[in-house]
Amino acid sequence: MGGSAFASGENPLFTPRMPPHVYKLVKSRCKSALRDLYIYVASPIDGPAKRDYGDVDVLVTCARDEFTGRSGEEAFPETVVKAIQDALGADHVLAERGGSHFAVPWPKDLPADSYAAEHPKRYIQVDVTISPSITSLQWTLSKHAHGDIWSILGSVIRPYGLTVDEQRMFIRIPEIEQTNKNKAKIELTDDPCEILEFLGLPIAGFWETQFPSLNDMYEYVAQCRMFWVHPGKQEANDHGETHDPAQDKAKLKSNDRKRMSSRPNFSKWIDEFVPRCRQEGRYTTQRTSREKIKQEAFDRFHVEAEYNRRLDEYMREKQTDTVWKDIKGAFPAADPTDKYACQYRGCTIKALKKVIIEGDTSFGVLPDEDSPMRDKNGFFIFENVYDFISRKGEDVGRAAMARHHQAYEELLETKGLKRKQEAGSEVA
Repeated sequence: MGGSAFASGENPLFTPRMPPHVYKLVKSRCKSALRDLYIYVASPIDGPAKRDYGDVDVLVTCARDEFTGRSGEEAFPETVVKAIQDALGADHVLAERGGSHFAVPWPKDLPADSYAAEHPKRYIQVDVTISPSITSLQWTLSKHAHGDIWSILGSVIRPYGLTVDEQRMFIRIPEIEQTNKNKAKIELTDDPCEILEFLGLPIAGFWETQFPSLNDMYEYVAQCRMFWVHPGKQEANDHGETHDPAQDKAKLKSNDRKRMSSRPNFSKWIDEFVPRCRQEGRYTTQRTSREKIKQEAFDRFHVEAEYNRRLDEYMREKQTDTVWKDIKGAFPAADPTDKYACQYRGCTIKALKKVIIEGDTSFGVLPDEDSPMRDKNGFFIFENVYDFISRKGEDVGRAAMARHHQAYEELLETKGLKRKQEAGSEVA
């Protein structure tokens, strides 16, 4: 939360941004204290060229025996939070699922500074996230390393159908993502190193330490094989197309546009680094394509079968919706005062749905053998569907009405209403 978790409420706390020397000292002390409770304690690599820091982030996993109890049973959440609070020496806590915010007093053993006179009671926000496993901890360390690097990489790989979220990397199915973003995502891997390799990024430069400067981080991202810049406005690419650099911002997704105003490092990537590459003629040749990336993902992560299965399922659902709309459209709504017409339409479209979509043969009206309504893969052949509706829709309607009348007669007979009506007519 960038040091703002305690800034509001009935009793807000003063949590000023920390200069680097304070940040490094507090982070080191917090990690040392938490190692008494957890076996694995780590913090994401910081972003480059930071002048100050809003909070301290620490990830932990695998509690020690004396913390969980010798029985191995997991401690209650309140017990966990209290143990972390005591270890950190925090005065205040905001507990949340998976992790909590702790307000730790500003170290008293540091030289006095300008803040002391104005705000004698200062705190440092320490965010502790409890990872469920070592794998999860490693993923979070990777995803939150180097500040805004994944925001930048996300904007680079998104046009190629790839997405990296808080858990893993996915490939998206373009036909589905416009209507159902979650269903469009096929999981590829949650291995950070494998992701970097697939993106064409060196692993060695990612894990060791923070980048010396923003430009160093940008140059690292530019090694991604999906990064390229359109040629300048007066230059043409391999297809003879020209490009206006102003179009870069216009093509940004809404989340990226928000980052432009809230994340300075992301904004500098768009406003400074990319235009500089264009001006210098660097990375102006597209190195791969979405189709190539898809095929490589199939080969490396073995997801082709699931990709095609989900796409086929979606296409069948979409076809079914189209056919159902066409069935209803072929028989326009009747005059609501004409009960028979309304009944006939209702019976007809329901019966056609059963015959065409559900494959019901009980109405006795079947498609011609040389004009099947589905191909061997189960997809509709629309031309044959429309022909069937046009030529045999009325036949289905008559069969449906006959079935409806028969069912109604059987209902009357079951309830004994028919005999009463006949007896009443004889008396009359």
